Amino acid sequence: MGTLRYCFNAAVALSKSCHRSSLPRKNFGQRFNFVRNYGSTYEGDGKTHAVLLNDETDSLMISSYSTVGFTLNNGITLVGPIAIFPNCVLSWNVGDLHHINEESLSLFLKIEPKLDILILGIPEYKKRDRKVLLGLANLIREYKIPVEIMPVEIAGPTFNFLHAERRFVAAGMIPPIDVDGDSATAMESPWKVGYVEGK
Repeated sequence: MGTLRYCFNAAVALSKSCHRSSLPRKNFGQRFNFVRNYGSTYEGDGKTHAVLLNDETDSLMISSYSTVGFTLNNGITLVGPIAIFPNCVLSWNVGDLHHINEESLSLFLKIEPKLDILILGIPEYKKRDRKVLLGLANLIREYKIPVEIMPVEIAGPTFNFLHAERRFVAAGMIPPIDVDGDSATAMESPWKVGYVEGK
């Protein structure tokens, strides 16, 4: 304990002596502003920019969704449910929440190395579906894979975010039954696209 106190006191004394010797004598005892003025730190055009992750990556991210499918960041539109990985997307042969079982999840459960997290994006569900959701979550956790089951509108951005963080993530996504887009989009297009980044 004594040695530690001695070392601490010596370090403090050395710090004070170095600091005092570097200060000019005439200014000793005054307040100093040690901030140097290098001019403006921002040399840009004065505008704020935003970088969309979907445009900056070579891997796959979900850009938009509709009642018939999903559009990826590379412009490809996929019809129906999908199983998406960072560099691969597959058609997922499920009709709705009640068709998801161990066999349909085997693609996610048996992949090596194991996923960091699995996201299931499902259309709106009712209270009576709660037992089905808990059963799915327990089944996936038996394989020691963390799972998040959420509405498809939230699952897309969640997949994109986790993938941008370089997590080994996969998602099973079922298109929503209805899309609440702005009235102009809903009127003009039978596709009814809901954009993930600004819905």
